[in-house]
Amino acid sequence: MKIGELPEDIYEVALQRADEYGKNIRLNLNDLDLTFAFDWDETPEKYAIWHDVYHGNFRPMREFHNNVPSQVSSKYQVNIKGTPCDVYDVLKAFDVRNPAIQHAVKKLLMPGKRGHKDKLQDLLEAKQSIVRAINLENE
Repeated sequence: MKIGELPEDIYEVALQRADEYGKNIRLNLNDLDLTFAFDWDETPEKYAIWHDVYHGNFRPMREFHNNVPSQVSSKYQVNIKGTPCDVYDVLKAFDVRNPAIQHAVKKLLMPGKRGHKDKLQDLLEAKQSIVRAINLENE
């Protein structure tokens, strides 16, 4: 299953995991097979849940995320007018639904500040996501 084919809620988690535990594959994440995006065992969800997701069983992933505290690390949070927010809060607030736009915005808000990719790499990946977003809008 490709990351871009995931339901929106699981897609958002997969993108976050690809950033945190990614294998640094230089492909558009939407077109990347979930198997190759990151090391499943290293994520909070672990292998069993991601294996279920890969095979189209989304219930364990949703149950896991409804029963655990937020996995958002402090490096992704900012205070906006006294309220802690992360990029996903911003995307929801602006009703950004195109997954490629979501990915580009995330890269553009914190280029080079997440610890494992430099600013230029994040900007190049945002550019790729914008091109993909245009293609998705034209489909």
